[in-house]
Amino acid sequence: MSNGKLQSVTTSYDMGSRRNCCYTIALSEVLEIDFAEVDELFDGHTNRNGSMPTLKLKSMISDLFGKPMYSGKMSLGQLVKKYPTGRLYVHIKDHVIAVIDGKVHDHIDRGKNTKVECFIDL
Repeated sequence: MSNGKLQSVTTSYDMGSRRNCCYTIALSEVLEIDFAEVDELFDGHTNRNGSMPTLKLKSMISDLFGKPMYSGKMSLGQLVKKYPTGRLYVHIKDHVIAVIDGKVHDHIDRGKNTKVECFIDL
């Protein structure tokens, strides 16, 4: 963090179908894989509109990578400070973002007080 603000990388995608879903974009960025590979991971697990219920998503991500989904209980600013390096897949209210080496990857700037619901270090 510099000057009390989070460092962020603004991402913008208009790829159609579920590739526009935040969980697809965040996982693609965290794992450095393309959307087709992410689609394969989620194939058969989404609703007809391409979305996925949050609880199912959290459980699936944890199961896929054999790692626990840590309870957030902290703000996004605290998370970035605690994990200045690494590739995190982060759930915030009704949204998923990537935090890579201390930089928030999202389509809008998130405030440092944004509550983290849970995250996984991939």
